[in-house]
Amino acid sequence: MRRGSAERQPGEGRSLARLPPAAVIVTGPPASGKTTLATALAAALRYAIMDLDTVTGPLTRAALSAATGDETAIDSPAGTALRGPRYETLIDLAAANLAVGVGVVIAAPFTAERSSPERFEELTRRLGAGAALVYVDAPEHVVRGRLENRNAARDRAKLSRPPAGATPAPLVPAAIVVDGTLTVAQQLAEALDALGRQEKRQGGNQPAAPC
Repeated sequence: MRRGSAERQPGEGRSLARLPPAAVIVTGPPASGKTTLATALAAALRYAIMDLDTVTGPLTRAALSAATGDETAIDSPAGTALRGPRYETLIDLAAANLAVGVGVVIAAPFTAERSSPERFEELTRRLGAGAALVYVDAPEHVVRGRLENRNAARDRAKLSRPPAGATPAPLVPAAIVVDGTLTVAQQLAEALDALGRQEKRQGGNQPAAPC
């Protein structure tokens, strides 16, 4: 007898094509490893990878250079003014992929959205699909060391600031926290396991780890 499309034999791998289009938003402090984990998740889930700096970087640098003469001046008033358009571009691109059935993994700070249930709900509404938030947590001294090691021009303003010393804003409910000091393989395993549990709790509205 031919099996129905919804039936699976024990041990049969999950067909990712049967999962609903969904978004995984990977956020965290600068140099916490957001993009690295997001790329690993996208490969595991077979989703598109969308990093804020990759998607908007060239135009951002050109705009900053034209406005200030310094393409790295992301913390300047001109850089602040560009935040809205940069995120609009990223969200619109993600929503366009989701609309045609392509899941996405988005890597970006999303500082306001990760701490405000209302802002996160609005982001999910704009994406038009279920979304999960993964926060890469790393101690401040680890983040600062990574910023110094990568020695990127865009990080100079961050390194010139004194240590924050404040407790980060609380995350939205159901946020998945991953230890950014683990290896990428360990972080990926933690994130996939948590996404799988979240999918089961929410009836399939979130992306799940492949079996």
